Amino acid sequence: MQPLLTKLLNLPGVEVEDYYDLGDQLILDVEAQTDRATCPRCHQDSHHVHQNHPYLVRDLSISDRTVLLRVNRRQFKGSISFLREPSICAEMKG
Repeated sequence: MQPLLTKLLNLPGVEVEDYYDLGDQLILDVEAQTDRATCPRCHQDSHHVHQNHPYLVRDLSISDRTVLLRVNRRQFKGSISFLREPSICAEMKG
């Protein structure tokens, strides 16, 4: 963890894990500090990570240097038993 860069970034719940100084660019590896997500459709919490999607996101420049955030966007998945049962999500679709 990079506490000074985490404080400078100032995003609640996000920590800078590592950084790469490429001269005119600064790449920050950031990680969300949550281990679960809530489904926006059925509002069930899930702790099971289904997929990881790495993204590079451009942030504001610092001292005329491009800043890129390397974000690991995690996609969570509900439990198998929950997915087999009829849910509010399925009822709302019809």
